[in-house]
Amino acid sequence: MQLPLLLALLGQFNPHAPDPRLRRAIREQAVVWAGPKSRELVETGDEAALALLACSPSGARNLVQFHASGALGELPRPPDLLRVVSMTGDEALFFAIQHTEELRDKDMFDAYLFAPLDYALGLKKLDQGAAEVRAGKLAYFEARSPPWSMRTISFWGGIVAIAGLLVWRWRRNSV
Repeated sequence: MQLPLLLALLGQFNPHAPDPRLRRAIREQAVVWAGPKSRELVETGDEAALALLACSPSGARNLVQFHASGALGELPRPPDLLRVVSMTGDEALFFAIQHTEELRDKDMFDAYLFAPLDYALGLKKLDQGAAEVRAGKLAYFEARSPPWSMRTISFWGGIVAIAGLLVWRWRRNSV
């Protein structure tokens, strides 16, 4: 029996998972890049290490300060913000730091995550994006609600019951 198959049967091998040694090396590289104060942030997850590496040195230091102040943890989903920063770099980070108060609102945060550079580069207002997110949620729930109410169901149920009684009585009298 081959070793990978044996390990897979024992639950010790996943060929699609990143190598733990590589993940540790990335975290250590992020600490070297951002400085020793970044260790606490880096150990929160791989997203943090990748976000630090995607930023300039000053951006990485600002991200570490943002985390140390507790403001990062007050956002709805910090790992998602870190993923966005790892994909877009300093622009998204600096916008998030400057607009922390607004991003505490879940709808504004969702809008920002959807198109971070649109907001960071001033192409779109955060209020407008939040309104679009709210409208999308409302449309979703309206689409899921049935087009009839209990009053409509009762009305048509009564009509069908009366029609059924008339048909039953007509058949009974004709026999």
